[in-house]
Amino acid sequence: MLHSTVNQLFEQLVTCEQFLDSCGELMWRDKLREALIVDAAGNEALDLDLLLSYFSQGEAFFELELSSDLGHRVSETTETGANSHLVTLRLDIYYLAQRCRDESNQSIVIISSSL
Repeated sequence: MLHSTVNQLFEQLVTCEQFLDSCGELMWRDKLREALIVDAAGNEALDLDLLLSYFSQGEAFFELELSSDLGHRVSETTETGANSHLVTLRLDIYYLAQRCRDESNQSIVIISSSL
C-alpha cells in the first residue's frame, strides 16, 4: 500500500515539476526537486517533511498563481486552465505526501524500491 502511494506521489511531483518548467516557474520547480534526495545507502527517497513544509504559510506554495504579468509562460486564454491544473497537482501532492507520512510514520520514504 505504501509503495503505491509513494509511487503516485513521485509521479505527481514529476508531472508538477514539468508543468511548472513549461510555464517558466523555475523557483518552485527547483524547490520541488529539493524534496527528492539520495539517502545514505544510495536509494532515491522523498523528504516528506520538506515537501509538506512548502504548504505551510511560510513557504506559500498554495498561494502560487501563474500569470503572464508575473513572467509565466501563460496567456490570457490559458491562464485560468493552467491555474486550475496547478491547484489539482498541488492538492494531489499535498494529500499524497500526508498519506505517505501517515502510512510510514517516517519523514523520509524510499522511492527506488517502489518504482
